[in-house]
Amino acid sequence: MDETYMFTDEKPGYKPGRYDHSNYIHPTAVIFSGVILGKGNYIGPFCIIGGPAEHRGSWNPKEPGRVVIGNNNTFTGHVTVDGAYLTDGETVISSDCYFMKHAHVGHDAKVGDGVILSVGAVVGGHAIVCCNTNIGCNAFIHQRQVVAPYCMIGAGAVITSKLDTLPLCTYAGNPARLLGPNKPRCAALEVQMQIDIAKAFNLNKEQYKEIANKAI
Repeated sequence: MDETYMFTDEKPGYKPGRYDHSNYIHPTAVIFSGVILGKGNYIGPFCIIGGPAEHRGSWNPKEPGRVVIGNNNTFTGHVTVDGAYLTDGETVISSDCYFMKHAHVGHDAKVGDGVILSVGAVVGGHAIVCCNTNIGCNAFIHQRQVVAPYCMIGAGAVITSKLDTLPLCTYAGNPARLLGPNKPRCAALEVQMQIDIAKAFNLNKEQYKEIANKAI
């Protein structure tokens, strides 16, 4: 076996997940038993994936909840993704995401395709970050918040529980406020595509909110 592919079930006390051999896992990364990986993921130094949910009411390191990760994601290093609060729940990272150092995804959160979490960005528990959103350095997404697709969240921004985000827009500040369209994303998409993205999000927004606010 290529030594760059670390299947850490050889380490004492580790219960292996389900890994395809196309995944690279750094020797210092910690992957808990509830993690399911797709293909082509890079998990860099000192990442902790699938650890128990940081919830004072139910700290259960013996049975961490599930994390489902798609394909071709990059966790550069020191990234943490918590397992679900309950063993039958799941934290979801879709595909083609890029997580920079010290980014964190809380328990039961859902992250869509193509999302970027910059250095120190935090996604709170149960939050939903829709596809192709870019979250800047040290920005914070409040738990149970829904962030619309193709957004730009500025460095240090705080997306509060009361903010209703719109697709293809830019937000910045603490508390965050709407600055206008996400110009780079809008420039890269035809107008009809932008309309379709907004329609699709509006059609599903209430369902997303219902998922994010589901009682545990």
